[in-house]
Amino acid sequence: MVAADQFGLDVDRSTLDGGQAWIARMVLALDATGCADLLLSTRADRLVQDESGRVTGVVVTDSAGAEMRIGARGGVLLAAGGFERAIELRKRWQDMPTADWSSSHPGTGSGDAVSMLETVGAALDLLDQSWWCPATQFPNGHAAFTLGVRSGIIVEDQGRRFANEMLPYDQMGRAMRAQMAQGNEKFWFVFDERFGAELPAICVPVPGRDELAAAGLWHTADTVADLARREEPVVGRSPEVNSRLPERRRRRPNGPRGPRRRTDPRSPALPLVPGRPAHGSRAR
Repeated sequence: MVAADQFGLDVDRSTLDGGQAWIARMVLALDATGCADLLLSTRADRLVQDESGRVTGVVVTDSAGAEMRIGARGGVLLAAGGFERAIELRKRWQDMPTADWSSSHPGTGSGDAVSMLETVGAALDLLDQSWWCPATQFPNGHAAFTLGVRSGIIVEDQGRRFANEMLPYDQMGRAMRAQMAQGNEKFWFVFDERFGAELPAICVPVPGRDELAAAGLWHTADTVADLARREEPVVGRSPEVNSRLPERRRRRPNGPRGPRRRTDPRSPALPLVPGRPAHGSRAR
């Protein structure tokens, strides 16, 4: 529900799908056991340890601010670990410049579970990993993951195409992260105007050209090289690099480039970021 969570759009919730459908089935299964209590709007604050250091429970706070201690005979399972909205943890574990490049709800992914595990001395793993994906930036600073590219190319800030745009989006996201490790921190999605004001990819909510253009996020020029001649260059820092883009598009890696037509000569470009719909961690 990215459109509702991040952009405040009205969404029909009478039918659940995706992750919400999974959670709904889990709730039904828990209810069917007759042995589970579901505490809504209740925040886990800290883990409880005995004198030997063994975790024996958890302290929680309900929506009224009342604190409660819940004991555990067998152990405590933390089915959590996301920290996509915790800027300090993202910088620390993943060297990411912002916490806005995520498709999760702004009020989630705070990293509380990771912090609790660290407090009790748990061994954490895979914190540098995420379900990475290309993401379109929006004027509010958020980013919505983008997949199903059906035309155009994705280049890094030097104007070089570095991967096949038809890769599964998690692999494309990893390719972007690999480019960031090499010092390339900007990415551009370049295409022509055959699709009019539409983005030739799947993105929810659908980006509006006029809104993005007004925010400086949708750039258009007669040629790709003209994009690089702007006062603030787009898709590369020199016209020479960008003049080779049409040639580069015909080479490997193959992707959904699509033929350019004289009736659609203009070249829009949008910035992309390595976003992440979700994150998980592992404790040992």
